[in-house]
Amino acid sequence: MPRTPAPQNAIFAQLAARHLLAQGCTPAAVFAGTGLGRGLLNQEEPTAPFAAISGVFGRAAELTGDPLFGFHLGCGTDLRSAGLLGYIACSSPTAGCFLRNTARYAGVMSDVWDLGTSRLASHGEISWACKTVSGQQAHQYTEFLAAVFFTALRKATETGIEPQEAGFTHLRSSGADEMAAYFGCPVTFGAPAAVLSSNRRTWNCLWPVPTASCCGCCVPMAISCCRGKGSGAAAPDWQPRSRMRFPPGCPAARPRSEMWRPTWV
Repeated sequence: MPRTPAPQNAIFAQLAARHLLAQGCTPAAVFAGTGLGRGLLNQEEPTAPFAAISGVFGRAAELTGDPLFGFHLGCGTDLRSAGLLGYIACSSPTAGCFLRNTARYAGVMSDVWDLGTSRLASHGEISWACKTVSGQQAHQYTEFLAAVFFTALRKATETGIEPQEAGFTHLRSSGADEMAAYFGCPVTFGAPAAVLSSNRRTWNCLWPVPTASCCGCCVPMAISCCRGKGSGAAAPDWQPRSRMRFPPGCPAARPRSEMWRPTWV
């Protein structure tokens, strides 16, 4: 008997669905063929199988006629809207810690993505792989996530991220030039592995974010999350620096009860 797919965090599928509804699409059209329904729209902590989540993004590309729908949506999405994982990543003291913390806790939040940072220190490279889903529909979601994380890196670093190369394992017949212009480096499709590489010094960029202040809220939540899922994940790579403070309007300063609410609601 086939194993029931494990539920994944579906906050970004909810975002994509709401975006389509705002464009005038009907719920029936948005969720057609995805296995999901309008109930997703009202869930405070939405979950769904990965195939259904990626299906929403594939469906969105069809409805909008935008072959770069996932990428375009990701460029304007705040990573912190992902909840705990977003706050852990964005509360890291350096770009390198951001990537390592993301890799650690991506496995806690989802069993689909495999993020590799073993070559980060030596080659300035991070890799990722989708372990269970293949096909065109997953490509939109993959490009969305790549854009979300790169946008967060670019906005958070004081000196900026200057990647040298980006690669995706899936094929794409158009859109490579636009993505290359945004990433600021050559983008290859049909690459042997999905990677983002940069000068090693890039990942030591300091972030103007309050790791010391976030630590008291995010770390206990992360530990609780790991225990609840039976995970052996190590504690996040916190390196508190007392000079840091919350910048005005920082979402991390919101009440804990609001931390899981999407910023676009």
